[in-house]
Amino acid sequence: MDEGSGLSGVIPKAVSSLFKKIKNHSHSTFMVAVSFLQIYNEKVFDLLNPASLNPKTLGSNVGGLRLRWNKHE
Repeated sequence: MDEGSGLSGVIPKAVSSLFKKIKNHSHSTFMVAVSFLQIYNEKVFDLLNPASLNPKTLGSNVGGLRLRWNKHE
């Protein structure tokens, strides 16, 4: 759906706004990295990495992503 239609969600609107701002700063170089996560039953899944959702890859118990609270864990 078109961002201007008012029917798109938060993520399409945020992405559209981000790239409009980047376009307005053509004298600069930007690198954009995206993560799209789902939190379900206190487990985090990376929706852009299908392997994180594949039970064959993770065994029969799909456990989600391993979380680190800081860089030392």
